[in-house]
Amino acid sequence: MKPEAEAALDGQRGFSLIEVLAASALTIAVILAVSGAVLASLHATALADDRAALADDALNVITDVRAATAYDAALLARLAGRSATTSVPRASGGLETIAVAIDAGARPTVTVTASDGAVSATERQRLYNEAPPPGSTQ
Repeated sequence: MKPEAEAALDGQRGFSLIEVLAASALTIAVILAVSGAVLASLHATALADDRAALADDALNVITDVRAATAYDAALLARLAGRSATTSVPRASGGLETIAVAIDAGARPTVTVTASDGAVSATERQRLYNEAPPPGSTQ
């Protein structure tokens, strides 16, 4: 090395190996913490999406029960106290179990639980003459 270059480097020093390793370890720890949080968020979002889809299915079943009974009080009274369970394939794979129960009472309530084994959603609504039957002149 030339004497001028050596003189220019006097008083300057680079990073030591310990400093580089400490900085690398800190960077890796931060990356792992952030990636863990992102993965947890993705998992929570997937569960929320599944639960929303199951809730939609449960509401669709309630709508079908309402349409099938046409708000007929006598038919609703005959259905009171009954329940049924079925399994249907899901578009995303696996099976979805749908349980329907209609409780007895003056104002029957239908309870539908949809479950895919990991997540479930329950919807409950009263079934009574809240509107005239379709095609009636009431």
